[in-house]
Amino acid sequence: MVGVALFGGLTTANLYTPITAAHYSSIWTTLLIFAVFHNGAFFLSRFGNKRAIRPGRKR
Repeated sequence: MVGVALFGGLTTANLYTPITAAHYSSIWTTLLIFAVFHNGAFFLSRFGNKRAIRPGRKR
């Protein structure tokens, strides 16, 4: 959903100010790297918290 919205926003912005292919690819690579790190941190924190909370619940 976010990728579709960003794609639509970039294509509409491309109509007003033409973006070069290099600039376009650099924007997408930075967004993909940010998304990968964000998802990794989110899942690591989520599963880490579950492992830390479970022993307390068993007691």
